[in-house]
Amino acid sequence: MLRVLSQLSWTLGEFLYNLFRSKDDNGEKIQRDEPHRTMIARFLSGNTKHTFVEMVQAIMEDTAGLPKQSDDESTYMYSQNHPSLEIKHARPALTTMAVELVTKEMVREMNTTVKSVNGLHGSAVPLRRGGRMHLRWQDISTSTVETTKTILSTHSPLAFHFLLRLATPPARTATDTQSPEGVVIATRRIRPPKLTVTEVLSDVAYCRTYSARLLPVARGILYFACGAQLSLFNYNSRTGHTPSWSTVIATLKRLADSAREELREMGKSETQALVMRMDNVQKYRKQREQRIGRRNEMDVGLAATVAEAKDFTADALDLGDKLRRIAENERSTLTVPKLLNMIDLDHYETVSALQWLQTLVYSIPQLNCHKSALEKLNKTEGAKLRVPKQKTALHPLATTRKNENVMTELRDALVDFMEQVGQEEEDYQQRLLFIGGDGLTFERLQQIKQYLDDQTTAYRRFDIIMPFLEIWHTIWTHLSSVFETHWGNELTKDPSKLGHSAHKIGQKTPSNLKKVDYYAASHLLYLVLDTRILIAGGEHVRLFS
Repeated sequence: MLRVLSQLSWTLGEFLYNLFRSKDDNGEKIQRDEPHRTMIARFLSGNTKHTFVEMVQAIMEDTAGLPKQSDDESTYMYSQNHPSLEIKHARPALTTMAVELVTKEMVREMNTTVKSVNGLHGSAVPLRRGGRMHLRWQDISTSTVETTKTILSTHSPLAFHFLLRLATPPARTATDTQSPEGVVIATRRIRPPKLTVTEVLSDVAYCRTYSARLLPVARGILYFACGAQLSLFNYNSRTGHTPSWSTVIATLKRLADSAREELREMGKSETQALVMRMDNVQKYRKQREQRIGRRNEMDVGLAATVAEAKDFTADALDLGDKLRRIAENERSTLTVPKLLNMIDLDHYETVSALQWLQTLVYSIPQLNCHKSALEKLNKTEGAKLRVPKQKTALHPLATTRKNENVMTELRDALVDFMEQVGQEEEDYQQRLLFIGGDGLTFERLQQIKQYLDDQTTAYRRFDIIMPFLEIWHTIWTHLSSVFETHWGNELTKDPSKLGHSAHKIGQKTPSNLKKVDYYAASHLLYLVLDTRILIAGGEHVRLFS
C-alpha cells in the first residue's frame, strides 16, 4: 500500500484525508462509489477487526507524533489557545481536539441548564408572556440543595462528571473477613463530593447568568438570617457565591410582597381558613451616649402570626349562625347537670386509671417491663380527638407599633392585622376569624368587643373576631388556680394541702400563687401526686394483706 501511494505521489496524510472527507473544497457533498462507501461505513461503525479508537490509541502511543522539546508545539498538549487544525504533530493535535470537543459540549450543557424552564430561576410563573421565572418561598427549603443537584446532574452531566472525579479522593479499602470478596470500600461521610460539585456548578451557572440564582439566593438568605457582615456579602458577591447585600434585601422584599398577596387571597378564600395568634413585643433601647434629647426607651408593639387551619368545618365559621345562636340565648338555660352531661365521665375514669398505672409502672422497678404496654394503652384507650401528624403552615404578619393596653391602639392594630389577611371594612368575609393569645391579650380582646358593641356594622363591632385563650395559657391558669386554692400554709398540719407537702421536701412557697412558675409548679404538683398515689397504694396493699 505504501509503495502504491509512493507511485501515485500521495502522502499517507493525503490518502487518509481524501479517504474520509465527505465534502469537497467548495463545501459540496462528495459522491462515494459503492466499495468506498461500504468500506468507510464498516470501519467507522466498528465492524472491523480493529476499531477507530484502537487506531487513535496507536497514533497516541507512537513517539513520532510527539514533538521534540525544542519544538514550539511541545507545549501544545491539551492546549486551550491554539486550534487543533493548526497543530501539525498528532499527539498535541488530538489532545487539543479533545479539549475543544469537551469544552463545546460543556458550554452547550450549561446553556441548557441555565434556561428558565429547568428550575434554577425559580418556580414562580412569570407575570407576562416571555418573562423569566422568579423564586418563591417554596423554593427556599431544606430540599433546595438536593433540587439544585438534580437539575445540574440532569442538564450538565459531563461537567458534573468531571468535577465529581476531581473532587472524589481515591477510595480507601478495608479487609472484611465476613465479606465474600474480602474487601470493603470505605464510604465518604464528611465533605460529600456530590455536595461540593453542586456548590461549584451552581456558582458557575450563577456567574453565567444572574437569573440562575436558586442556590446562591438561598445562601444569601442564610447569611442574612445569621447576621453576616457586609464584607462577607461583598466578597461572596464578587466571587459569584451569593448575591450582593442589596440584591438579597430586594429579593426578600419581593418574596414578602408575594407572600403578603398569597396570604390575602388565602384570607378571602371560601375553602381555606386562618387562625391568628398575637402578643405584645418589647425592645429596650438603651442610649450609649447621653446627650440632650436622648433617653432610654422601651419600644412596645404587637406581633401576630396566622396558621392555616386543616380539616375544619366551614359551618363552624359562619358568622350569621353564631349571631343567630346568640340571639336565641340558649345559654340562659344552662344548668350544672347539663354541664356535667357534656363531660365524658367514662373517658375521665379511663385517664384516671392510666394515671395510677403510670405512677406505679415508672416508680416501681419490678414493673418497668410494662412500660410498652402502658404506652400502647395511652395511645389507644386514653386517646381522644387525636391531632393528626401534619406540619402546620405558619405565616408571620407585619408587626405594628401599638400598645394592647390602650384600647384605641389595640383597635388600630386589629384593623391592621385583619387587612393583612384580606379582611377590610369595604370587603370582608362573613365568617369568624379566630384570634388567640395569652391571658392579657384574651382579656383585652373581650373588652374591646364590649366597648365597640354599639357600632353600626359587624366589621366595626369586631363581630368576625372570635377570641380564644391559648391551650398552654389555659393549662397555666388552671395550674395557678390549683396552687392558689390548695396551697394553704406551709406550716399547716393538714396533709391535703400542697404547702404541707412542699415544706416536707424543702420547697419554698411560690412568690405569687396567682401566677406560679409553670414548670417548677407542675413538677411539684406531679411529684406530690405520685407520692400520694404510692402511699395510697401501699396502704391498700397493707390492708388487703
